[in-house]
Amino acid sequence: MALDPEDLNAVFSSMAEGLVVIDNQQRVEALNQAGGVFLRIAPKQAMGMLIGDLLKLYHIEHNEQILWPVERLMKLDITRIHIWDHIYCENKIGKLFPITMMATPLLTAHAVSGAVILFRDATDEARADQAKSDFVAVASHQLQTPLTAIKLFAEMLDQDANELSEGQRREYLQLLRSSTERMIKLVNEMLNVSRLEAGAFRIQPEPTDLVVFIKGILKELGSLAKERSCILTFSEPSESLGALLIDTALLSQVLFNLVENAMRYSTKNTRHVTIKLEKKTARGEYAIHIEDNGIGISSGDRKRIFTKFFRADSARKIKSNGSGLGLYVVKMIVEAWGGTISFTSQTGVGTVFSVTIPAGGMEPRKGIKQLIQT
Repeated sequence: MALDPEDLNAVFSSMAEGLVVIDNQQRVEALNQAGGVFLRIAPKQAMGMLIGDLLKLYHIEHNEQILWPVERLMKLDITRIHIWDHIYCENKIGKLFPITMMATPLLTAHAVSGAVILFRDATDEARADQAKSDFVAVASHQLQTPLTAIKLFAEMLDQDANELSEGQRREYLQLLRSSTERMIKLVNEMLNVSRLEAGAFRIQPEPTDLVVFIKGILKELGSLAKERSCILTFSEPSESLGALLIDTALLSQVLFNLVENAMRYSTKNTRHVTIKLEKKTARGEYAIHIEDNGIGISSGDRKRIFTKFFRADSARKIKSNGSGLGLYVVKMIVEAWGGTISFTSQTGVGTVFSVTIPAGGMEPRKGIKQLIQT
């Protein structure tokens, strides 16, 4: 069907992307509503402006303004869409924001009479690109330490083999093994982050007695608790909870991480960690609390505690080589099964992390991957 001018104007105004039409003199002939919102200018006010004054473009890396390639724009192949990205635009209130821009010559009566420019805010893409760059940079830095240690101990075993005592060889081999295990743990954590962020992992709940399950977790952690002079206590509910649909692999990962952290980050001679299970009455959900008498989390670190690669200053003083991925992964797992995670903390007194599970248990979810136990 043919569209009349009124219909075309409706289409023009309804577009989510900014659209500008310019003439051969580089002056604006039309600007749609979305473009006006992006640029903080009324479309009528933009009429007749030079395109370089309306759309001020910048190379952010070089901190320099881009001159509009008007002559080249008019000579572009009309059968192709020409795209500019990794550029920034300055709106009328002086704010720079990343845009992706597409342009093509405007052909009327078999002659180029101007150009049509389509643009959109690319802030989300820019943030995603920056997050990927940060992830690679931090991951490379984290991997460098264990890899350097592996190389060093391997060279010592190779070059000084005849001069080393049996005890020294055992020591270097143990250090080599520890560095290798640390690197494997870090790689597995990064793989889990990738799977969690992509939403590509499975949730496979099965009927589980939470009391029996948590007792099993604490039994597995018994030797580590003894090694760290930690007293583990389980406070179970007075009433029977029955079976609940739980993905035991995911819950294990969450509890191991939280309980190990609780045991690790303490400077006291005798460490106490209490796991409490309760059924909340408000919404019928289940809550697991992990309470310690450790170093606590400072007020300045609390807002960032679940951020990827973040480690609190107090934690770094006790254990310098953590990845900063543990709590980030825990939060994503808990939220994926429909639960919540929160904490209260007092510096020098201790911290309580609380994890909830929906009243009906975890919902199954299809996926191509399982998370790796770390």
